[in-house]
Amino acid sequence: MDKQKLYKLPWTREDNPNGWIEPTTYCQIKCPGCYRGLGENSRKQEHQDIESLKKEIDFLTEKRNIQSLSIAGGEPLMYPDLNLLVKYASGKGLKIKIYTNGLLLDKGRLKELKELGVTEFVIHIDRHQQRSNSFSESELNATRQRFCKMFRKEGNVNLGFIMPISKQDIGQLSSVISFFKENSDIINLVVFVVLKEMLPNKKIDPKLKLSLQELRDAVQKEFGIDYCAYLGKEHCDEISWLFSFSAYSQGKLIGSFDNNLYRIIQAGYYKRKSKYFITIPNKPLSIKKMLPWILNASVRNILFKYLRNPFKNINHQVVLLIDPPDLTEKGWDLCDGCPDAMAYNKELVPSCLLERIKSGERILIK
Repeated sequence: MDKQKLYKLPWTREDNPNGWIEPTTYCQIKCPGCYRGLGENSRKQEHQDIESLKKEIDFLTEKRNIQSLSIAGGEPLMYPDLNLLVKYASGKGLKIKIYTNGLLLDKGRLKELKELGVTEFVIHIDRHQQRSNSFSESELNATRQRFCKMFRKEGNVNLGFIMPISKQDIGQLSSVISFFKENSDIINLVVFVVLKEMLPNKKIDPKLKLSLQELRDAVQKEFGIDYCAYLGKEHCDEISWLFSFSAYSQGKLIGSFDNNLYRIIQAGYYKRKSKYFITIPNKPLSIKKMLPWILNASVRNILFKYLRNPFKNINHQVVLLIDPPDLTEKGWDLCDGCPDAMAYNKELVPSCLLERIKSGERILIK
């Protein structure tokens, strides 16, 4: 990929839009490749003390200049003090994103957490979780559709989906991506993560290995999107996070915004808020708000296609591809700035490698 056509995000260790906490390692299911080892038979389940979590939030806001806080796990909806945790983070003016398997998320819990300050849910659903008798991603679209209906009815809270992808999953992408496109009015974030084994003393099956380039090409082909921004890696010239920011009307792609527009939006947000953004509200894009960007070629292209069939909403959707770190001769090749960094022993560490850090490896965000 020609990086000159991409905007390199200026996120750093000290100036980063996102922070990460994990209040619990309790979970109802066992996912292959779980970074916490919760797919293992020897998994340890425990809840964290809420006062220590509040200190982690304070640490992240002071050290990172964060805009949003990701609450993950384990399954965060199993944490008994989640409401108090959300209320504390919301009181600090943070946008709050919960990563969940969705098993405990119903319309009542969604409404309650939204009112407490949760701005986004990212739901992990895939065929390897053995949550039902569904053996294909197309069969699981019925489960995904249930959440789409729930979020449409509630309104004013973002919905995203996340999936780890290996070589054996590439053939399943077509049906699930078609679903994400058709429901682009409510799904504003789609995350695909290259499956890697991050636990100590474990290695991924070579048959499952997938490169970011293979994933990038497959996702681009099925969505029809173009990419606009990226994060690099610490020790090489490769991409770790790759973003697409696209526009849809009635579930049909009408174009992708380019690197220049993404740069303008990030710079404008920073000028107003003194922070970078990673989360924006899932609201229709108005022509009035897009007109100041009319000199941008990608905006003109989108508006031209939209005006062929006007009077319908223009929705946006971000597609994010993540290639987790690899161990190299120079050490772990971490993502630039690591948006998913968390506090551990008063230091910033990559959440994906926490189990290795606990086992004695010294891996810090630089």
